[in-house]
Amino acid sequence: MTTGSDAAGLTDRSAADPVAPTPVPGARRPATLKRRIGALFGGEGLPWVIALVFAVAYSMYAILRQLNIMTGGYDLGIFDQAMQGYARFQAPYVPLKGLYYNILGDHFHPIIALLAPLYWIWSDPRMLLAAQGVLLALSVVPVWRFTRRRLTHGQTTLVVLAYALSWPLQGMVDFDFHEIAFAVPLIAFMIDALDRKSYRWMAACAFVLLFVREDMGLMIVMLAVILLLRKKFWLALGMAVMGVAGYLLATAIVIPAFSQNGSFAYWTYDALGPNLPSALGHLVRHPFDSARIFFTPLIKTTTLLWTFGSTTMFLSLFSPYVLLTLPLLAQRMFSSREALWGTEFHYSSVLAPIVFMGAIDTLGRLVRRYSVPGKWITAWAAVILAVPVIGSIFGQVMYPLGRLVTGEAWQSSPRSRSLSAILPLIPGGVCVEADDRAVPQLTHRDYVTNPTIPGPRSTWLLLDLAQHETGYLGPEPNAYLKVALKSGFTVVARNGTIVLLHRPGPIDPLCRTYGS
Repeated sequence: MTTGSDAAGLTDRSAADPVAPTPVPGARRPATLKRRIGALFGGEGLPWVIALVFAVAYSMYAILRQLNIMTGGYDLGIFDQAMQGYARFQAPYVPLKGLYYNILGDHFHPIIALLAPLYWIWSDPRMLLAAQGVLLALSVVPVWRFTRRRLTHGQTTLVVLAYALSWPLQGMVDFDFHEIAFAVPLIAFMIDALDRKSYRWMAACAFVLLFVREDMGLMIVMLAVILLLRKKFWLALGMAVMGVAGYLLATAIVIPAFSQNGSFAYWTYDALGPNLPSALGHLVRHPFDSARIFFTPLIKTTTLLWTFGSTTMFLSLFSPYVLLTLPLLAQRMFSSREALWGTEFHYSSVLAPIVFMGAIDTLGRLVRRYSVPGKWITAWAAVILAVPVIGSIFGQVMYPLGRLVTGEAWQSSPRSRSLSAILPLIPGGVCVEADDRAVPQLTHRDYVTNPTIPGPRSTWLLLDLAQHETGYLGPEPNAYLKVALKSGFTVVARNGTIVLLHRPGPIDPLCRTYGS
């Protein structure tokens, strides 16, 4: 029989060293799953969830474009051919640019070789599109971390969603594949590291950027200017040397070494001078004329308004981080290539993390200095999110992801159906001249060029007679059809405006091995 003292002792030990209670039949168990989900969406896991959602959305939209034959040889076909070379541990030759044309003689972007293992799994351009979607979505994480250090959890969520839906990122998803996709997360991680004063990580990101594209070296020079403003003199000097050396090494040595004409082909700043020193001299001696070139014609100013206004309501202009946009914008607005002036294609994607993180930097300083009410910041975040949301629903030219919701992205056009009916008639392992918009459907299995591009003798020709040209600087298709008929081609199939021609003759050995 238990005495009173024994009972008291047992009670004391239980209080000091509690044991798990015996489950009571019918009692509810602790909602551990609910707590885990709450922690995922309410803590540091949320940016990864958002990144995953947008990685799927970006990739899905891009792959649907490929399936609906809306991609092109410039640039998806080009990178598909280059990746096939890397995946085979061979030189990245691109037939679309010429016979034995090494893509490293075009731009310096060896970082794309990191995607070669994807082609060991599946040699298909859709792998590039999926990889690009993941790279863009990955930038959400550093943007979140940067923002969360200044704003509340709810405000941060609104800002990051606005960033992920912003038109510069959507524009890139709507344009094939490009090496600059690597720069978007790298720039975001670099700014975040600079903000955290993690200078080793910042320098590492800057160094890797040099392998994305030759012009990233100029942006690193602007990074040095920001460091100089923060009185990090030696670090600024190191970044400046690295940026200048990277740019000169790529443009003066590496690219000319691989180029077929032994030079860097992308100097298009004739209004400023024939080379970089003369262009810099023009900027110094003629600042007003330089400003005129930068802002006119009107399309340039419109692009700048879209870049800084529609995204963050111009707040980024008051942050030192905006300096990082200067070399990126200068190479576009001072260029004589009109395609660089507008909001189309992928050109603005690298600006997105700079603009958004710059705006948040401005907000953070305003809060510290003037105690801006939180409801104002929330209202601002809601507005910058509302713009892409409304645009995705009603203005899908700038915000094409809305087509996933409206159903337009899932629909094929009469032209794509015509091409889909013709493409199976072309065998694998042959040399094909093809309309640029059909090229990415063939590069994984054939040696493909645009018409008039030098290469082995082609035995197949695919034209879209409704187009104005067959590809970049290519001939008018109806005129080229007449030339092809005279050179031995005969029409073997026609569907709508799509015409397939064939001519007899031996198949070049290069055709049998490339893309097969």
